[in-house]
Amino acid sequence: IFIPLITFIFMFGRWHKKGRDPKGSGIIVPEYDAPNGLTPIEVGFLLSDKFRKSDISAEIIYLATKGYLKVVAVEKKGFFSKNDYKLVRQKDFSTVENDFDKKILDSIFGVKSSLVSTKNLSSLEKKFYTSISKVKDLVKKNLKSKEYYKNLPNGISIMVLIVFFFISIKAVALLDFSSRNVLLLICAFAVSFIIVGIFQSLMSAKSIKGVKVREQILGLKKYLSIAEKDRLQFHNAPEKKPELFEKLLPYAMVLGVEKEWAEEFENIYTTPPSWYEDQHGTFNS
Repeated sequence: IFIPLITFIFMFGRWHKKGRDPKGSGIIVPEYDAPNGLTPIEVGFLLSDKFRKSDISAEIIYLATKGYLKVVAVEKKGFFSKNDYKLVRQKDFSTVENDFDKKILDSIFGVKSSLVSTKNLSSLEKKFYTSISKVKDLVKKNLKSKEYYKNLPNGISIMVLIVFFFISIKAVALLDFSSRNVLLLICAFAVSFIIVGIFQSLMSAKSIKGVKVREQILGLKKYLSIAEKDRLQFHNAPEKKPELFEKLLPYAMVLGVEKEWAEEFENIYTTPPSWYEDQHGTFNS
């Protein structure tokens, strides 16, 4: 009983001291662009302190808008075939600003990317996922170096806990206890391990700078999600044109408001951008 209890008290104290965000202003005003030049995957993580599949998808679209690749919708070959996309390399990757973006591109086209110009999305199904953990680590490292977080645990801590857990079970099993006491001790360690794991997942804590940027991100989400009649009330809002749609589309994706954003451009954005091609011949926002 006391082992899990002591573990809980210790971890709660640690979380209370190091794992909480400082208080922000609480005032959310509309923003018309991503703050501080952050990419969509960085914006997604700062908003929720975790990664989602949509963040990777949005980052690929972001890289396409920057001219590094082109997305081509491939026509179905048969009735039961799935929709597929072809990713076409457009220019040299040496100019990519972030390590995590370079990792994404290399994971798509290969490290020797100059030798590979095209990849079907379906061909990456059983390969690309192996690179995601490395991409996550690079994003976290980048956000920490920019001082958006004061505490940002990584996967190594969880692995140490797993090893510690199994060593503890082995040690308890070797002690000269009755089988009932051994079982109780193993259960105590198991519960303690779960407690530590839960608190460890909650230990991400932003700095004051990070909290301010998160409020700016919420301001961008507010701008992207509202209807045009309400957007007209904003001062200095950018002109509604196709360039604005594709610039902010990846950010709308990570913020979960891409449908609302697309609807606002339904009658304006009627021709595909340079980074997208649909072999079906149809296009809409």
